Amino acid sequence: MLYFCTNTILDSVTLKTLTYVRSLQINVRVTTMDAELEFAIQSVTTGKQLFEQVVKTVGLREIWYFGLQYTDTKGFLTWLKLDKKVSSQEVKQENPLQFKFRAKYYPEDVSEELIQDITKKLFFLQVKEGILSDEIYCPPETAVLLASYSVQDFVFYASRLRINKRILQLCMGNHELYMQRRKPDTIEVQQMKAQAREEKHQRQMERAQLENEKKKRETTEREKERVEREKQEMMMKLLQFEEQTKKVERDLKEQFERARILEEERRRVEEEAARLEAERQAALMAKEELARQAEDQMKTQEQLAADLAEYTAKITLLEEARRIKEEEANEWQNRAKEVQDDLEKTREELQHVMSSPVVAAPMAAPMAAPMARAMMEEPLENDHDDHEENNSTYSAELQVEGIEDHRNEEERITEAEKNERVQKQLMALSSELAEARDDSKKTKNDILHNENVQAGRDKYKTLRQIRMGNTKQRIDEFEAL
Repeated sequence: MLYFCTNTILDSVTLKTLTYVRSLQINVRVTTMDAELEFAIQSVTTGKQLFEQVVKTVGLREIWYFGLQYTDTKGFLTWLKLDKKVSSQEVKQENPLQFKFRAKYYPEDVSEELIQDITKKLFFLQVKEGILSDEIYCPPETAVLLASYSVQDFVFYASRLRINKRILQLCMGNHELYMQRRKPDTIEVQQMKAQAREEKHQRQMERAQLENEKKKRETTEREKERVEREKQEMMMKLLQFEEQTKKVERDLKEQFERARILEEERRRVEEEAARLEAERQAALMAKEELARQAEDQMKTQEQLAADLAEYTAKITLLEEARRIKEEEANEWQNRAKEVQDDLEKTREELQHVMSSPVVAAPMAAPMAAPMARAMMEEPLENDHDDHEENNSTYSAELQVEGIEDHRNEEERITEAEKNERVQKQLMALSSELAEARDDSKKTKNDILHNENVQAGRDKYKTLRQIRMGNTKQRIDEFEAL
């Protein structure tokens, strides 16, 4: 029973103690530029203790630039005093108490005096917020410098005496920083600067290495693109080479097929010629046999003579047929030789294409201007003597009868008209000469020739026109020409 009462008393005392301790705790919220921190402090906690707890949590070592800012009961922004209790200062009563961790003093030279990256980051964020909220208006490159000037150099009118004390504290803090800058750096600051230099050097090395790797990667990518492009070009060339090779192979197969066909034709012609030769030999033997029998058998001379004549005619026909077949065989042999030459030439071109590393575009065969001789024949002028002219009137009525006059020259076809290739060559040559002709140097004969050509007249047409009708009409037509 006594033990139970003792435990009850102890529990009640502990509960009262905890309740009392909890009533003495104050919840605090500190807002930095990039985070929010919440702490539970005692009512006897000073501003320095709260400030040290904040900088330890943030990891800041350059603490002399910063302070804790709050809004007092009158609505003015002021700085927390480090040598006094937090609960004794005129902090606006909220739960939790609101504080802002801000830069209280600004350096003269940002690039030299700010050491830690976290310090530079907090300064940058605070100046950035001031510029964005129109508290500070300045170009970006001078934002930090002008922000420091706006704090250190200002004109003011204080409506309360307490504000003068706060301004005095700020001035004293700036003066302390000013004097501290003129003194040699402490061991801690030297260590911080050395560490900052090492970190900066390390970042520069990493940045240089990153830039070097970036350049190497870009070089590698460009080289890869170049190799890929060359690969595509080689693939295109390879495809062209394969197409040309297939084309040459097709041509070669066609040449082989033509050669085979010509060889079969030549062999057939040779077999036919051999057969005809055998028949001719058999006919000769038969002729000899008949001749011998004719000598032996005089009684059947007429019959044998008829048989001999028949065999002689047959031999003649066979010899003529053999001669024709031999000519055909020679012609086919010549054509087979031409095809063989073309085949050899194609095989050499294929070997040349297969041996060359890069397929070159085939060169266009030079065009040779067709050269042909144009034989221009002028109609001959017949000379008539005075006697013939005097008798032309009487001879006009004569009728030539019983005389066969074929006039083959009127239906004569020239070699140029027979050969289409020669006609094309003559036309091409005429067009080339027409382009090179100087019209200012034409003679009467040239003009007359052009008129005849345009009218479609030639010497054979003239002869046919002259010989139409009776003799008198032909003479008149000729004289009119």
